[in-house]
Amino acid sequence: KTEIEIPVFVQVERILHMDLKWTVSTRIMRKSQGMVIALNIPLLPGEHVTSDGIHVINKEARITMGPDSQVLSYHSSLESVDKLTLTATDTSSWSEVWFLDVSPIWHVETKGLPEINQTDPAGKRYPEFHPYPGETLQLAISKPDGVPGPTMTISKSKLLVKPGHRATETSLRFSLTASRGMQHSIQLPEGIDLQKSLINNKEIPLQLVQNRLTLPIHPGQQNVEISWRSEGKLSSRTETERIDLGVESVNSSIEMQVPSSRWILFAGGPRVGPAVLFWGELLVLILVAIGLGRTTLTPLSTLQWLLLSIGLSQIPVAMAAIVVGWLLLLGVRKKQGNEIKHIVGFNLFQ
Repeated sequence: KTEIEIPVFVQVERILHMDLKWTVSTRIMRKSQGMVIALNIPLLPGEHVTSDGIHVINKEARITMGPDSQVLSYHSSLESVDKLTLTATDTSSWSEVWFLDVSPIWHVETKGLPEINQTDPAGKRYPEFHPYPGETLQLAISKPDGVPGPTMTISKSKLLVKPGHRATETSLRFSLTASRGMQHSIQLPEGIDLQKSLINNKEIPLQLVQNRLTLPIHPGQQNVEISWRSEGKLSSRTETERIDLGVESVNSSIEMQVPSSRWILFAGGPRVGPAVLFWGELLVLILVAIGLGRTTLTPLSTLQWLLLSIGLSQIPVAMAAIVVGWLLLLGVRKKQGNEIKHIVGFNLFQ
């Protein structure tokens, strides 16, 4: 019998992780069986092996795999450069596969090899290259230029005003997103007494200096809540206080909680705001009062019906209809009650 010796063969996978720090993950996978594998794998330009147990000689990693060893992995650091050239070793002992794991902080342009696959199973951008021996891949790496614009935006704000007979309580809530840490100031009304200030539901002791409140802003999203009290009393004309958030904002709203002892007759401000429905209701009440004033069942005049209707306008319509119906039935009872001769019908009507 003639024994045929099958040469060793492996697949070398290199994953280039380009983030704040550049690293390389190398995985050696056995493709031939039943023998010890000892190979010298060339390092990439600027690569430095950091894993224990891997000997580096003349910029080559000496790897050894036993007969039962299927996979061997090691990790390295990689120097950050503007241009990087990957070259597949011209050998029959292994084939190479390259992956690029590029952070959004880098922009990479490739030249020389087409991508075999562009994404990983999770859908992340993950270019994959399968070079033939001797082929090269040129990488041009740069940082994307920043787009000019604000570093902070306010996505939602709400001002809640509670006017009282002695003072007005106000709370301001808004959500902001910042791309970097900073100090941001907002302009509050004059003569207020600051009650509390919270950022992400944690109370932060802040001081009001010349009506300006300076907030410590961290990168990311934050929810801010500020409460204060002012000496403004509820009067016949109440106006909300003016606040300057310091930057343009969207989805802003103002809510005023008026005591039940007051009627809102007019509202002014932005076009998108509350609608006072009382005047349309008053027009309907005038028409109803004119109709009821023409009936002879009750001694009430049109003016008296109108005054009664205005008083009943603050209760549900069904309850107001009971009062009006009761007055009309009294008129019917006065005019036609004596005509009912049957005692059961008289008592039922009574």
